[in-house]
Amino acid sequence: MPRELPGLYWNEEKQRYFPLSSKPKISSALSTPHAYPSAYPQQSLRPLSMRNNSEKSEAKRRIVDNVHNMWHASETSRATGAPWRRSRALHDISAISMARTSLRCSRDIPTQGITAFCSTGNTSSGNGSTTVLAGDARGWLHYLEGDPERMSCSMEINLGSSISSICSWGTHYVATSFGAPAKILVRNSYPEEAWSIFGLSERTCHDVWNAHLYDRRLLLGAAKKAYVLLDIEIGRGSQTLETGSDVLAVHLDNHLAYTGTRHGLINRFDTRINTRTRQTLLDQRFQRTTSSITHLNIVHDWELLVSTIRGDLETHDMRFMRGATPLMQFHGHVNSYSFPLGLAVDPQEDFLFAAGQDHIVRSWSLRTGQRVISPADCACIEQKPLLDRAFDGYIAAMQVLSTDMGPCLWVASGPTLHLYHLGQRSVEILA
Repeated sequence: MPRELPGLYWNEEKQRYFPLSSKPKISSALSTPHAYPSAYPQQSLRPLSMRNNSEKSEAKRRIVDNVHNMWHASETSRATGAPWRRSRALHDISAISMARTSLRCSRDIPTQGITAFCSTGNTSSGNGSTTVLAGDARGWLHYLEGDPERMSCSMEINLGSSISSICSWGTHYVATSFGAPAKILVRNSYPEEAWSIFGLSERTCHDVWNAHLYDRRLLLGAAKKAYVLLDIEIGRGSQTLETGSDVLAVHLDNHLAYTGTRHGLINRFDTRINTRTRQTLLDQRFQRTTSSITHLNIVHDWELLVSTIRGDLETHDMRFMRGATPLMQFHGHVNSYSFPLGLAVDPQEDFLFAAGQDHIVRSWSLRTGQRVISPADCACIEQKPLLDRAFDGYIAAMQVLSTDMGPCLWVASGPTLHLYHLGQRSVEILA
């Protein structure tokens, strides 16, 4: 059976794959690409009375389309015998359901603004307890625990400067401060609760912008270089990766270290060999426009997800790195100068969430590149949908977790942590 490959479609007649850009457009109302909208409806400059009627008609049309496409995707998943068609239909159902997400709970933290956070995947386990470690611009680390709707919060420790990143692997939390001097906090919850802090020499590493943890190895993005700490348990053994520009984004994939710089270069280092040897990726695609790299991630094992400070958001095929043509481009992301902005991928690597400098969270399918849009709803009154809401504060960080109740999205906006249960709605039915 043909597999569904990102950026390609299967032609039954010719029995081969073709690029999605060459796929003929289908005018039928049952066309799968319309499973969820790809853009917001345009506002019209007409008289208010006519505009209200038009908006009601547009809202009604969107509701009908949404229900129809949900039904069509559901029928396709049941009727088709091809696994890849069934998988696509189920993906469309997930997108339509997620677009209506509005059920949330919020927790304020006594700080002017959250700069980084990390939550464990226990949001609905056993007693419903969850744990979150959040940092702020004053250097304080806040530890939250309990039911998401009634979490206790305590100020644990101060690292002396703004918390630049918090990440986790297994039973380990790692928090870094910007400096100077930069400090690293390591929390290990097994077999016993243990906290340790060690500082970094300013001559070795300063201005820590970001960090990524893989097993017990920690990759730091700093001024003019990246820095690999080989074992966070003992705090010894390190490697320096020279980049010549501030490293704003990092990703560690086993022994391969990826760095994104202020000057727009993406480099890859193999930490098993001479770390002075680096491979520059994507033909300096973003250096030409001086677009600082703000986020790097690897999805589907061979796709490099890249975001820049000028609003570029795209994936690249790491199996064919000779060119710089993106595999997918996610249109509609809003950014022209802000860093950092929250960006998250769900654990199944099906959907991408990105916060804009306009305080709005947007989502795209990592399978098709389509934007996920919240449909209008005239039948009930509900909280503003996640993908339509403008948050009160700057969104510095986000995280998606899998729980017993399904996936949930954490959003740090200003001093508040919001928890959204993806695909679930808060609805008040009109009498």
